Amino acid sequence: VTAGLQGAHNYRVQSGNESLGVWLIPASNATKPAERAVIYFHGQAGSRGQGHRIQLYKMLADRLSATVVAFDLRGYGDSTGTPWTSGVLEDIRTIVDWTGKMLGNNTLPVYVYGHSLGGPQALYAARYMVKTGRRVSGCILESTFVEFPRTAAQHPMTLSLWFLPVDTRTRLLASLMEPAMKDPTRFDYYTGRQLRLLRLEAPGMPVINFHGLSDWQISPENARALKESVGGVDYTTVFIDGGGHSDLHTGDHQDRMVRALRDWFPQTANRSSTVY
Repeated sequence: VTAGLQGAHNYRVQSGNESLGVWLIPASNATKPAERAVIYFHGQAGSRGQGHRIQLYKMLADRLSATVVAFDLRGYGDSTGTPWTSGVLEDIRTIVDWTGKMLGNNTLPVYVYGHSLGGPQALYAARYMVKTGRRVSGCILESTFVEFPRTAAQHPMTLSLWFLPVDTRTRLLASLMEPAMKDPTRFDYYTGRQLRLLRLEAPGMPVINFHGLSDWQISPENARALKESVGGVDYTTVFIDGGGHSDLHTGDHQDRMVRALRDWFPQTANRSSTVY
């Protein structure tokens, strides 16, 4: 049920009318307590149980002493319902609230981690945590984008539109998405906008953003643009030479990620004093 993750527990968490599948994965070193907690938001494809994601949980638990919360939004994995923007807001808030209850009075620093489409979800979760007085020490982003329409316009999933110039494709996709994006009950997948709002609401919130220089699905230029959008303040960008879209925590790339996070975590642990 928990894909061989040592000590992991499988939970069902109610989110509105839907039931979400959640794993709580403890830090692996049994001789000392966890040093931090990480809530992980995965990307568009598959579920929390995909092999490359399990490798990431093991990296966080084994090498970075993190308790990891991994879950599927409605419609993904073993979660019920249909995946669409109308339920994303509720599911994110539900998981944040549930994590707070599970941690109780534990004073661990808490981080949100978003990969690809999970990037804006993680930033929204941080904003929700700030607004509701919960402890959040920083945001970890990986292989994410500035704005979804432009990314989709350059992604193979829109290959049938590639006879049009990229700017035209972007405007077309934006016009199709905009009605949903203006609906406050639906999630806004513009990572840049979520980041700027977080900066207004929590100016000193540290962010670290990893991106592979060989990522053909989401260009590394997105990482540079995100940093520029907030002036680079309290914002660390780590480019992984040869890294793709979903393999930054494998092989030699993993060592680079671990070193960067070990350097970054001590700078962030005391940034937030609010306790769940």
